[in-house]
Formats: sequence, C-alpha cells, structure tokens
Amino acid sequence: MSNIEKRVLAWVQKYYIILFAIIITILAIWIRCSACNYESTDYKNYLLPWFHEIKHLGGLSALKHQVGDYNIPYQLLISLITYLHIDPLYAYKIISDVFDFILAIGSGILATLLINTNKKAQLFVGVYGIILMLPTVITNSAYWAQCDAIYSAFVILSLAFLYKQKFIYAFIFLGLALAFKLQAIFIVPFYLYCYFANKNFSIGNFLISIVTFYVICLPGILMRHSWSAPLDVYIKQQSEYPNLSFHFPNVWAIINQPYKYLAPLAIILTISILGYGLFYILSHHVDLTVPTNYLMIMMWTLWSCVMFLPAMHERYGYLLDVVLVICAFKDKRFVIISALDIFISLSAYSIFLFNVNVVLFQLMALIYFVLYLIATYLVFNNLQTNFYNETDIKII
Repeated sequence: MSNIEKRVLAWVQKYYIILFAIIITILAIWIRCSACNYESTDYKNYLLPWFHEIKHLGGLSALKHQVGDYNIPYQLLISLITYLHIDPLYAYKIISDVFDFILAIGSGILATLLINTNKKAQLFVGVYGIILMLPTVITNSAYWAQCDAIYSAFVILSLAFLYKQKFIYAFIFLGLALAFKLQAIFIVPFYLYCYFANKNFSIGNFLISIVTFYVICLPGILMRHSWSAPLDVYIKQQSEYPNLSFHFPNVWAIINQPYKYLAPLAIILTISILGYGLFYILSHHVDLTVPTNYLMIMMWTLWSCVMFLPAMHERYGYLLDVVLVICAFKDKRFVIISALDIFISLSAYSIFLFNVNVVLFQLMALIYFVLYLIATYLVFNNLQTNFYNETDIKII
C-alpha cells in the first residue's frame, strides 16, 4: 500500500462520520429528485385542483375560504407557493422533502437523548441516514407529495424537548404538529401519561399547545371571522371517511365490518386500552423520565392508537414507523419488528399509490396485530422486571 493510500485511508477513518452523513444526504436528495415527476392520484385529484383554486382566488386571499380538507397552515403554504414561478408538483414535494430532513435530524437528536452510548455522533448519523432512506418516508414525500413529514417532524422535536423538560418548547411544537395534521393527536395520550407519572409539568402547559394551534391558524381565522375555523376542518374530516380501515393493516382490516356499528366500539376499546396502560404505569410506579421507559411507552401509545382507532388511512402509521426505528437502535429485538412494520406499511402504501394488488391483505393485518402484541409484551414485561439496564449499550 502506497503512502498516498495510507494517508487517504487515515483521512477517511478520521472523518468517516462526516463523510457518511454527506454521502447519505446526497443520495437522499438524488432519490427524491428522481421521483420529482411522479404524479400520484392524490396529487391529480386533490392537491393540484386545490392549488389552481387557491391561485384563482388570489393566493393569500383564498384563506377566506376553506379549500380542500387540510387545515389552515397547510393551505397557507399552498397560498404562498402560488406566487412562485415553479411547477406546483415540485413545490409541494420540495416542502415535504425539506421536512424529511428536519424529521431525520430531529429523530437523530431524540435517539441521542434516549440511548445511552459514548458514540453519540455515530448514533445520530445512523438514525439520520435510516430515517432519510426509510421507504415510507421517501414514498410519502417524493412520490405521494403528502405532508406527513411536517407534523411528524414537529412531534419528534416536541418529544425531544419534553424529555429534556423544556416544556414551553415541547408544547409549542406539539401545537404546531396538531395545527398541520389531526393525526398528531395520536401522541397526546403519551403526554398525559407523562403528566400523571412524572408530575413535573402543569396541566396548564397544554394551553401553550392550544394557543400555538390558534396562532399559526390566525391568518385564516381573521379572514374568515371564525375562531372555530381550524376545528371545523377536523370535524368535517371525520365525516368524510366512514370506514373502519382505509388500506391500513390494523385490527379492523381483519374484521372488515360496517363502520356505523363498530366505530363507537373501536373508540371505546382504544380509550380502554390506553386507560389500562396508564393504570399499569401508575400502579407500578413506572418512571417515564427513564430513557427506555420514555421511548417504549411512547411507541406503544402510538401503536395502540393506530391499531384500534377506526378510519385509519394507510399513511397514519407514518410516525410509528419513525419511532420504531429509534426503538430498534435501543433494543435489537425491535429490529425485526421495525423491519416488518416498514414492509407492511409500504405494502399498504402501494395499494393506493401504485395500484398494487396486495394479496391476502387481511393476513398481513393479522401479522401486524401479532407484531403489536409482541411489542406490547416486550414493553410491559420489561417495565415490570426492570430488564433494561440503562448502562447497557445496544446500538446496531
């Protein structure tokens, strides 16, 4: 080996973390650019018509009206891109793609907070890279032109601040997430768990999220002269999709029965399961300031919501996919669970996004339910037996 080779290899060895971050970033940008011309059915039937309607109504002036079924902040973003001389397809995707990177950075930060290791830089870059290249993250933004990365990024940042006990910032970001997508509400039960178990913040902190929610919606509220405008959007959404499951492989995809009769049962069942989770935490004096407990219970509450609530769409497990990746870095037993979750989520995406006929979808939903049961056992059994040792390093 020549001296030049030795110097190059020594330089690579010294800066390999930075090099990996740069390479994965370039690859992530490249793969998103390669999908920039793909037009999904959602884009053709909804996003593009919304763009044209908002542009016809005068851009920002369109905030006087509710265009589409997304809340005011996203409509505001659409209003702003109507002033740009750029193809709306690219504009939609650029917004979502930018938040992919914010989500990946936030996930890396959250992982370094919750996983005990002396290799923080490696952990951050590892999580950052996997989240950026996660199939569901790529397809959601780069192909589908959907915006789940926006609310998910805000939720992840909120969870990081909540763990650090920076409660003002935590609840500001939670309010931002709720303003962009109602699906952010799936994480709210975990905040209630922390409130009751940790007793280190006031119930009044939730008012910060409410105020933030209304502040970011303020342009539309003032133009419509209605303080209920942001809530009206979400209320209307609930009546638009009267199905137990929309290509989402939860327990209701297995049963596949009428929404009218089982929706109330689904809601009550979800509340009951989450209520029992809280009962267990309080009765066993589970400390949610412990990193492992914080991460695993956070994951379980998310999964419980999407598993048992009715009217779940294929994209509603997006945030869970991200959190399970962090769990896999924490505990190697979640590597297989996370990988299967991603595969099943991507299969569900493909039904709508690429018109793929997924054979035996009910069987896939059953497997998804079994994964949930396994994860539930691992989480609560380990909480009870104190299996996890916070001094252990379990980085993959």
